[in-house]
Order: sequence, then structure tokens, then C-alpha cells
Amino acid sequence: NQDYIFTWIHAAKDLDREEQAEYKFFIKFERPDGTMEEADDVFTYTVKDVNDNAPYVSDSSLNHIIREDTSVGGDFPADSPLPHNGIIMITDVDDKNSASNNFEIKIEDKTRQTLHKWDGSTKQYTSNEIFRFEEVKEAPFMKKMVLNEKLTDIENIKSISFDAVVTDCADLSIPGANKVCSDKGKIMKSEPITFNVKVSDVNTAIPIIYVQEDGLPKSM
Repeated sequence: NQDYIFTWIHAAKDLDREEQAEYKFFIKFERPDGTMEEADDVFTYTVKDVNDNAPYVSDSSLNHIIREDTSVGGDFPADSPLPHNGIIMITDVDDKNSASNNFEIKIEDKTRQTLHKWDGSTKQYTSNEIFRFEEVKEAPFMKKMVLNEKLTDIENIKSISFDAVVTDCADLSIPGANKVCSDKGKIMKSEPITFNVKVSDVNTAIPIIYVQEDGLPKSM
């Protein structure tokens, strides 16, 4: 003759919203005579997300090509054979209620210093100042790389590499920063990511004629 039956459901393991975000339960009642009846209602339990996953950058965003004659403030060339050239695509498996669409990309060189480093033997720069990142308005999970300083000739620089750390919240000290992240008070940082930019040559050098001692052309 009970009007109400109370029961508690306990998790048998740690819940992970990214693994399963929803659980449904179907309730059956057994009468004393052994007959069964299933309740019409379905009980749904939704797992609330927390900001526990660092954002990550897609593999297609790790390598880029830029022409050496690209103007300062210019975009990466659109005719590159690489997809999304100059665009950094970022993914965060946390949902929008626990993670921000506002990503910072912190640039560090391999020595975690803010200086240029050039290895003359490999013609490779490591720098955190050659490029800057701009927002892609129509796609909050993307950043656009923009040339921040003039590139030297291909003889002096052939490739650029730099490390970056991606965080999933804006600077919380800035007024109007993402409120969800402010309330959570938790910022997730990715592992260091290495970006590689190949500098594409343009036809700017004049051919040089080498001559022999007798004044006759030897090679060009």
C-alpha cells in the first residue's frame, strides 16, 4: 500500500561526458502475483560537463607555406597546396557550457625565450615574433596567422619553426572575458605544439656568370 517508492542511483565508475553524455533508464514494476508492468516514463540522466580537456590543434594546421615576398600584415597565399594554409584549426571536446570559444595561443620559442634564434647551417629560424594570430570571425575555433615582419631572402631563411601552447579561455583579467571560464576558474593548457612554416622562393635573384682566368664564361 505504499504511495511512493524511493531509490538512489549511484555511479559504478567515474563519469566522463565525452565518453557518454546521457543515460536512459526504463523502469519495470513486478506485482506480488508475478506480473510485470513497464512505466511509460523514461528517466534520463544528463552528465554535466566540466572543463577538463585541453584544446588541441589539428594535424593539418601544423605545416604551412608562405612566399618570401608576402607583405607585412598579409595573409598566407591561398594557392598553397596545403589545405587551410595559414589557418590554425582548434578543437575542444568540452561543450560550450564548460569551455570557451575564446582561445589564446601563447607563442614560445624552443628555449622559452622571446628572441630570434637562427641556425645558419640549416637556414632555419625559431621565432615567436615573425607571426601574429588574428581572429577568424566566422569560425571561433580557428585562428589566422599573419606575417608580422618582413622576411629576408630565401638564401638567408628557408623555414621557420616555433612552439605554441593553446589555452581555452581568454585572459580572465580582461573585462568581459568569458564568464563561464571565470566561474569555473579553470583554464586547460595544451602540450607544446610545433608549427613549421616553409618559406617559398620567388624569382628575384639575377643570374651570375662565372668566368675563367682567360675571361671566357665558365658557368651561370
